[in-house]
Amino acid sequence: MPASRSAGILPADASDPAPTDCVRGGLHGHSGSLLASRHGEMPGESGGLPTFLQLIGGSFIFSLPFSVFSGSTSVEQSTKMLGGIAYIVMIVFSIFGTFLPFLGIINLIAAICVLVAFIQAGNQVGRPDVKNNIIIAIVLYIVAAILLMFIVGAGLAAMFAAGDAETASEAASGLAAFGTGALIGGIIAWILAIIGAWFWYKASSALTEATGEGLFKVGGLLLFIGAILLVVFGIGGIVMLVGEILQAIAFFKVPEKGMVKADNAT
Repeated sequence: MPASRSAGILPADASDPAPTDCVRGGLHGHSGSLLASRHGEMPGESGGLPTFLQLIGGSFIFSLPFSVFSGSTSVEQSTKMLGGIAYIVMIVFSIFGTFLPFLGIINLIAAICVLVAFIQAGNQVGRPDVKNNIIIAIVLYIVAAILLMFIVGAGLAAMFAAGDAETASEAASGLAAFGTGALIGGIIAWILAIIGAWFWYKASSALTEATGEGLFKVGGLLLFIGAILLVVFGIGGIVMLVGEILQAIAFFKVPEKGMVKADNAT
């Protein structure tokens, strides 16, 4: 710049960049120019809202790598193992439990471990909504299961009552009444299971958003779709089984706290 201009004799050239533009370019580089052009403004122009968006956008771009690899995106190794192994046990014993009902207690214990793993993972990634949604889902599942057990018990009672009936018409009317009640109760239990699966999907989506592991969300979506298809000749059970397998894999693949810290150190 000539000495006369620096002394204030000559006016500043309009082509010289404004100080704010220099600072903006030094801080944000190409990101500030790109954000400015998106709002219909050239990088050198000034404006209230676009300038604010440029500053916010530049700060977001520079802070993104640190937020991606922060400790809140990972879970403890114990949580990973608990969720993955418990899911595998639950899947295996739910299949064999069809033929050996006494194995249901093992399946119940595994399901509780999966519940604990979800809650721990939500706490470790800073997402309390995971715990809230999982608890709502479990409550709805339990209510649906109790309703189904009540229907089974009522069916057995109706069968014994029909056997003791004096006339065929009395037996038929008793069975018809039970059939109507069982149908209504079954529909209510099915609806509760669908709503519970939706809350499970919401918890799974939250884990995917926090950890970046997409299999949580995909598995949760399959569990929800499977709950809807439970009445379609057992297709829903197969879809839910695939969803459980994907979520088991997700627990083993989710970033681990110790590994993330080691990557940051390198």
